[in-house]
Amino acid sequence: MAHLSLNLVGHDRIGIVREVSQVLARHAVNVEELATYTSSAPMSAEILFHCEAELTAAPDFNARALKAELEKLSDELMVDITLGETL
Repeated sequence: MAHLSLNLVGHDRIGIVREVSQVLARHAVNVEELATYTSSAPMSAEILFHCEAELTAAPDFNARALKAELEKLSDELMVDITLGETL
């Protein structure tokens, strides 16, 4: 089993979690833990959305394809997404 962590930060908008979860589902990645919160942007009054998730996937899942699709989504939503392996 592969263990992954996902972190996301960007301007708050409706549908961010749905968009990310659809990508994860297409790659058969399970969300084990999910925490979200909002905060004020440091230089403006805009609201930032934060998401931290612990994920699992089959050992043979295609990490490169998942990262590529998350990068594309990151550009579309104008958010920063970081995906990494955990122990």
